[in-house]
Amino acid sequence: MAFLATVLLILSSAIYFLLKRRIFLRTNPMGIEQFPSFTGKLRARIVDWSLKVVSIMLCTAGVLILAEIYADSWGWVVLIPALAWGLFIFLGV
Repeated sequence: MAFLATVLLILSSAIYFLLKRRIFLRTNPMGIEQFPSFTGKLRARIVDWSLKVVSIMLCTAGVLILAEIYADSWGWVVLIPALAWGLFIFLGV
C-alpha cells in the first residue's frame, strides 16, 4: 500500500508540473497568457481546472493512504497533518 501511495503522490506532482508547464508555454515575454480565440481560452481553462482537481484528489488520496498505513506506529503525529490537509481541501484551496 505504501508503494501505491507513493505512486499517487508522484503522479500528482507530475500532473501539477504539467499544469504549470502548460500555463508557462502559453505566456508571452511580458507574462501575459496568449490564446488564439475565446473558445481556446475556455478550453484551456477547463483543462487546467480539471488537471488541478485531479492532482489535488491524487495527492489527498496518497496522503490519506500513507497516514492510514503509519497511524499505528506514529499515532496522531501522522493523522493530524493528513486530516488538516483534508480540511484544507474541503474548505477550498
